[in-house]
Amino acid sequence: PSKLHEMPVDENLIMGTAMCMSLVGYKPIVCFERMDFMLSCMDAIMNHLDKLPKLSGCQFNFPVIIRACVGHNEPLDPGIQHICDYTELFKTYTDICVVELEHTNLIVDWYKRAYASTKPWMLVEYRRLYDRGD
Repeated sequence: PSKLHEMPVDENLIMGTAMCMSLVGYKPIVCFERMDFMLSCMDAIMNHLDKLPKLSGCQFNFPVIIRACVGHNEPLDPGIQHICDYTELFKTYTDICVVELEHTNLIVDWYKRAYASTKPWMLVEYRRLYDRGD
């Protein structure tokens, strides 16, 4: 509980705070329960988290882990605003390590790898995996 920081619902603020925390030695894990909401913090991810290490000559690194969940329309359909998958966008336009967790037995190992790294990671989980019990 002492390591948990509840934030206001402001994705850009959350991402910026995580980046600042990582600069002073923390290893923040930012959870986006719906990948759709990550569009609100694209500036922080695409222009800062991804590019500031290169622009600073690797003086600044952000070992931030992003947990991005892609929604599913079963058993209840949350609507199209909660099931979008932007994984390919992040894979194509950033140098962030983006891993799609296609099976639940992969999740712990990939989080351990990401936690051991000094670079930002995005681990994409799919809600449908939990519905099936895989």
